[in-house]
Amino acid sequence: MVKLKDEISRVEATKGNVVPVNKNLYLNLLKEIKLLRFKVHQAKDWDVSHKNTEYKDISRLLFEFWQDQRNGDLKMADKKNEVKAAATPEVQVGIKKVEAFKKYLEEAKIEGFGLQDFENDVHAQAFRSNLPVAGNNLPFMILLDDSVYTMLQVQVAANIVTAEKKAFVCEYLNELNDQYRMLKYNVDEAGNVIMTCCIPAGLDHFEPALVIAILNQVQGHLSALYPTIMEKLWKK
Repeated sequence: MVKLKDEISRVEATKGNVVPVNKNLYLNLLKEIKLLRFKVHQAKDWDVSHKNTEYKDISRLLFEFWQDQRNGDLKMADKKNEVKAAATPEVQVGIKKVEAFKKYLEEAKIEGFGLQDFENDVHAQAFRSNLPVAGNNLPFMILLDDSVYTMLQVQVAANIVTAEKKAFVCEYLNELNDQYRMLKYNVDEAGNVIMTCCIPAGLDHFEPALVIAILNQVQGHLSALYPTIMEKLWKK
């Protein structure tokens, strides 16, 4: 068992610094204090002023002991927060990708885009416009955020798939998905037919020109298939 006098000596030697302590040590220390208090009350030949001084010294030392422990914990917590803040700077990849895409559109003199900021934690923003396909203007967006993907999404048809036709339409769209692996056709809850293309590219490898080139390829793909797709969608 740790003796009280040894523990006090240890505290005095480390006063002002963090003092390690555990539960067992704390309980043993309390036992020693209770034992000392019992002995003080039993001793009849002790000077009262001396006893008061002993109690005062013990209380002061214990207060300083736990105060040092608490201050040390706070200092360590502040230090950890500083290290964490320095090691994990705020990531704004999405914002930088948007700036790069804007610059490319200006230099290439490409117009007609609107920009929507979703104001979320991943800095998602969408460039929106319409894609001319077989005499129709299909709404589309290019979504940029902090992820390693750029998402190109086209609304092929709006509010056209009813509950009765959904199984048939989804079967046909799955055939297209098997044939064109880079593209994904699906039906959302509102009955819209959506075509999505995900382009992998982090900030270091993000190429706006490639995004526009793929958009042109999608336009050619839809122009060739749009009449057939709409025929299937309108079929009862």
